[in-house]
Amino acid sequence: MSFTTKRFQDYGTPEEAVAPLIPFLEKMDYNVVWEPACGDGFIYNVLRRYGFEVVCTDKRFGKNFFDSEPSIDYDVIITNPPFDKRGWFVKRCVDLRKPWCLLMPLFSFDKLTVAHLNRVRFELLILSKRIKFIENRVKMKNNAPFSVGWFCHMVLPQRIIIF
Repeated sequence: MSFTTKRFQDYGTPEEAVAPLIPFLEKMDYNVVWEPACGDGFIYNVLRRYGFEVVCTDKRFGKNFFDSEPSIDYDVIITNPPFDKRGWFVKRCVDLRKPWCLLMPLFSFDKLTVAHLNRVRFELLILSKRIKFIENRVKMKNNAPFSVGWFCHMVLPQRIIIF
């Protein structure tokens, strides 16, 4: 299995990509997470193992991130947005005025994404190792051909952290 441009949309997020966020979430006392693009639930499962309450929604289940919110109060939004929608996910997160973390390629500084990131003080948790994402419920043999990081707002104690 290997990455192709056409298929960047639906890759599961392994624990090694989520685990670096945990100490920051705990320090901020964020307990309830909204995962709005939960797909097969990989981020959901990791966060639950670490003791977080997670509200899992996905457009496949009739809950579109762009026009709905959970009925319960949540502390932070955490997701790995679809590759071609990352700028729109940033916009929606900024508009919701809640803390958030979006796992995105470090080359995500396209015009739309930057326009919305500039509306807030964002932080970046750079994952120094490339991630082996999950495809068809199986961890990929090769690392992703790009580096990723958590683009966050109101989560990290400083602007840039390298993990």
